[in-house]
Amino acid sequence: MASYSDILFGRIVLKNRLVPQAQVEACLRQKGPGQSLGEALVERGLLSRSQARKVQRAQALMQFLRAEKAFARILYEQRLVDLATLQRCFRRQEQERYRVRIGQLLLQEGRLSPEQLEQVVDRQLVVLAEDTGRIEEEGLLGAGASEEQEQGQADEAVERLSGLREAEDLESSRMKSAVGPRGLFDAPSREAIRRTLPFRPAASLGAEEGPPASGEKDELVGTTIASRYRILAKVGEGGMGTVYKAEHCLMEKIVALKVLHPALVSNRGSLDRFRQEIRAASRFQHKNVVQIYDAGEGEGGIFYMAMEFAAGDTLEEVIRREGALTIDRALAYFRQTLRAVAEAHKKRIIHRDLKSGNLILTRGKDGLPLVKVMDFGIAKIAFDEQEALGAGPGLYRTQEGIVTGTPQYMSPEQASGERVDHRSDLYSLGVILFEMLTGELPFRSDTPMGYLGKHIVEPPPRPSSLRPDLPPVLDEVVLRLLEKSPDDRYQSADQVLADLDVRCSGESLLASGGPASSRRRPALTVAVEPPQDVGAVDASAGTVPPSSRTPGSTAGFGAATPRPTVVAPPP
Repeated sequence: MASYSDILFGRIVLKNRLVPQAQVEACLRQKGPGQSLGEALVERGLLSRSQARKVQRAQALMQFLRAEKAFARILYEQRLVDLATLQRCFRRQEQERYRVRIGQLLLQEGRLSPEQLEQVVDRQLVVLAEDTGRIEEEGLLGAGASEEQEQGQADEAVERLSGLREAEDLESSRMKSAVGPRGLFDAPSREAIRRTLPFRPAASLGAEEGPPASGEKDELVGTTIASRYRILAKVGEGGMGTVYKAEHCLMEKIVALKVLHPALVSNRGSLDRFRQEIRAASRFQHKNVVQIYDAGEGEGGIFYMAMEFAAGDTLEEVIRREGALTIDRALAYFRQTLRAVAEAHKKRIIHRDLKSGNLILTRGKDGLPLVKVMDFGIAKIAFDEQEALGAGPGLYRTQEGIVTGTPQYMSPEQASGERVDHRSDLYSLGVILFEMLTGELPFRSDTPMGYLGKHIVEPPPRPSSLRPDLPPVLDEVVLRLLEKSPDDRYQSADQVLADLDVRCSGESLLASGGPASSRRRPALTVAVEPPQDVGAVDASAGTVPPSSRTPGSTAGFGAATPRPTVVAPPP
């Protein structure tokens, strides 16, 4: 399957009859690893460097207009503006030679609030990712009329207003406007080309592009992935890959970009499944979940996942630094995490690697503490790949260092290699609550296998045995979550929340206070219907850490050394 960037480049070449179709298709098949279609055509003498630069400009304009079209469509679908307003904005944009965005115009006019703009941009990222996937599936020749028939009237109207169809024509008025004086690609604005095209192809075709800044050790820093994510800095590493701070070139939005380990997506079939799982997860939106925007294959066979950039420390880092949390603080974090997990389970999404290193502690727009659960969306593909390789679906052992779980937090059934359901996540949440209340994990071991064995057979200690001031009710909640059999645990995250609301809020918690007794009080049974047939998916990028906590972490990312863990967006 050709990349999005190559397909756009090839379509423009064909539209302008610069190279015969057969030769373009042959170059797509035969170009070298990491080589762009433009490079291949120039190398074979089928396209001059001057022609290639013109095509690149048209490609960049198309990407800009595609982004604006997606933005306009979302505005119209959400009834934030009407078609007449959009038409006026597109005309103004052309008059300004594409140096302004529709969102900027509407914000200046007071038709959009900053909050509305941010929400539309988040949705725009997902829509563009879906659009990219569709273009890659259609290939060089596209869907043609069938695509237009599938579009609704509103979408068709927005496309006509955007002028997207004219952008492929190198001699169109829109293209001349963009490259003319004070246009998008005028000399002072050459950054537009530099930022929207792959680093290596742009350099080789003579675009105004310099090498990455001196002193950068990572070869991806300063490059552009998938023609839209400009890598700004390396932030950390985990078992699933490397995380970078990046900027979406067209929307100037900061994202966290995870470049995945090649062994995770080992063939075309697994790549297709990976995209399917990630795009399903991208439709899952919750204020306590790190939003996933996009996933796919970039230049040079790089597999990536773009997600919300959440500034803050991980819960693991906070506990390592501060020790046990106060009861109120621990329960506040735990309730937020439960709400995110409950919503995911209702959508048939299982995390499979919940742990303190996957919880980011940040602040919401109201300034209050906010928990963000990270990495919904990537465990399923890792588990599937390991099953294909002959490893059990719940085992931590994988090929080439890729892991599908963290032994300190694994449920007994996952540690045993059995199939898991949503109740496996509840066990992991029990480990996290134990950790917040005591500053320690419920089990200690010197080896990953030792942890797995203890989760399977050893009864967990009461949290109050490590912290005597804990009320008995918290012992009961934690121990019920840590039951060995899934049938003996809470049956849903909603059920845990309901129990906490009855027994662990305000006066109820104070009434049960005092030193925790050795007698185990029966937990309140709350009739909450558990999610049915939760068999699908997602989640983590964990790694197998050594047995105990070790000081030190990757700056702001919770990736301890030598205890590797899933990295999270930095402060």
